[in-house]
Amino acid sequence: MTAKIQVPKATPGVVAAEQSASFKALFDELGAQDRDRQLVVAVAAGRFDALADEALRDLREGRTTLR
Repeated sequence: MTAKIQVPKATPGVVAAEQSASFKALFDELGAQDRDRQLVVAVAAGRFDALADEALRDLREGRTTLR
């Protein structure tokens, strides 16, 4: 994702509310993409296998219910 945000030259050091919202949206999206990449790496490395096995075992043994 490439975004270009321009700060008006008439107001150096001051960012308009809409530009502030654009910055926040950009950083939120980049943060979400980073977390998604980290999750993919963790799943591929098998970091959740034991947790998934335990959850399936609990389900089979009636210690939880499907909703």
